[in-house]
Amino acid sequence: MNECLKSRIGVDIFQPVIPDYRVALLEGLDAQHDLDVSVQASSPFVRNGSISVPLKIKHYNPRHVCLKIGPFFWQKNNRFVCAKKRGDVIVICGNVLHLSNYWLVIKAMFLGIGVIWWGHHRSSTSTEWAVKLRLFITKCFSDIFLCYTEAGGRFLVERGFNPQRVCALGNTINEDEILVACREWTNEKLREFQKENGLLGKRVFLFCGRLKPRTQLDVLFRAMTHPPLKNLDMILVVIGDGSERQKFTRIAEEVGVAGRVRWLGQLSCQDKMAPWFLSSELFVYPGAIGLSLLHAFSYGLPVVAHDNREHQMPEFDLLTPNETGFYFEEGNASDLSRVAHEALSDKSRLSSMSEKARKVVYEKYNMSNMVNNFKQAILMCSNRKRKNNVAGG
Repeated sequence: MNECLKSRIGVDIFQPVIPDYRVALLEGLDAQHDLDVSVQASSPFVRNGSISVPLKIKHYNPRHVCLKIGPFFWQKNNRFVCAKKRGDVIVICGNVLHLSNYWLVIKAMFLGIGVIWWGHHRSSTSTEWAVKLRLFITKCFSDIFLCYTEAGGRFLVERGFNPQRVCALGNTINEDEILVACREWTNEKLREFQKENGLLGKRVFLFCGRLKPRTQLDVLFRAMTHPPLKNLDMILVVIGDGSERQKFTRIAEEVGVAGRVRWLGQLSCQDKMAPWFLSSELFVYPGAIGLSLLHAFSYGLPVVAHDNREHQMPEFDLLTPNETGFYFEEGNASDLSRVAHEALSDKSRLSSMSEKARKVVYEKYNMSNMVNNFKQAILMCSNRKRKNNVAGG
């Protein structure tokens, strides 16, 4: 038993904040018998006030104070809890503005501990020089780049990364929670819900995500003023909250679509979200879509998103036009109106897309695979570090 404990890889995961959609992943890693995991974060995180949610793991500290210094961040009192010996691993967030990460990396280098850089290969707002800087820093300060998607991995290899230093996470959400929530909604119960909420006979569009500038929800509101959506008996359901809530509410009123928009605010669990997803025909995200795409796919909702890959998040690569969703021209409200209406015109095609969308999640981008991919990145990093330590004497 003691030998088994000694052979476990110590893993310290440092993150700004732990959102609820990371619970299944982190608890899944902690359940691996050959890993000894700690998670450290800040709560609240100073940039957006986000609160870290509880985790059922032994080594969890969400109370590290995070300081904001201009555009930079410093997470105070981070320490190595489980990663203490050669071949152990730390995981840091991929934001180059988190200066405290560099101190962790330097400390890890002296101790012979591996470093996983976990984050986007690029973001929706990245300029080319910012991408080059991020990749340069990552090469210098990590052993493994754990990116979100396979397309992200290919991007990194094309940019000169050694394939042995790249892993794809398969970023997703906990689909089991969605399956449980959906089972609760029988056809009869769902129809009663739709009747109570005035959805019967309506074409229901759904948006779910944080209301931030990159959401570009105003494009969808303007699309609703263009034919053919202007003449469609539709309701747009908006789930989420954020810094742009008041702005978007005002725009909806200004363009005359407020009466067709249902604002639900932030819903905390899948059993509350499920009837709205199950009552919708399309998931429309006019801005930079990320994990929301997998959320929609989990419910079998085809996704409408803009076509500019350079201004999208990594998960956008999982959207296949005319198979799991549709593209419209970025920022073009008239084109969004046209595409969304055409999407509704063929129910059999929507049904086929719904099944293909579900398969993306339940056959590949599921939580079990995500935990396994993360673990494989840890094993690769540990083995790489052990070999380097042996070679270096």
